[in-house]
Amino acid sequence: MTKSIVTLRPVIQQVAQIFGIRETGRRVVTEVPPDLPFVWGDADIIGEILSNLVENAQRYSPPGAEITLTAEERAEDIVISVRDQGPGVAAQDREQVFEPFYRGRHGRESANGQGLGLAIALSLAQQLGGELWYEEQETAGHRFCFTLPRAATIPDEGE
Repeated sequence: MTKSIVTLRPVIQQVAQIFGIRETGRRVVTEVPPDLPFVWGDADIIGEILSNLVENAQRYSPPGAEITLTAEERAEDIVISVRDQGPGVAAQDREQVFEPFYRGRHGRESANGQGLGLAIALSLAQQLGGELWYEEQETAGHRFCFTLPRAATIPDEGE
């Protein structure tokens, strides 16, 4: 993988557009500031991480739900999140949700898939120097977040 400076906004908008045209009955929207700093990464890999998270959100959200892709600046990185209105991740599943082939209680009952999307997304985020995690919501829904290093904090070639 070749890392370079990436303008994140168009990557997020492209993923939202691709998933927005699918006939899933769920709306995909973005909340990305126009002045978001550049990140250090690979646009295709970032798109793949987002695609895995959005596909997961579409799979577990009820018809008519909204899926929101956001990005926000922190001191040394950018946090990208995918939030949906599905049932959320059950407390007993949270420790294992990123393991390959693991499908939680809701996954076994209602959705197709093999339980690889989150494991792949986690691995890709880590390869880009970021992290991926699940955040519990006050209301129903999933919120998966991942970080990418800001371009101002580009690691040395030796790292």
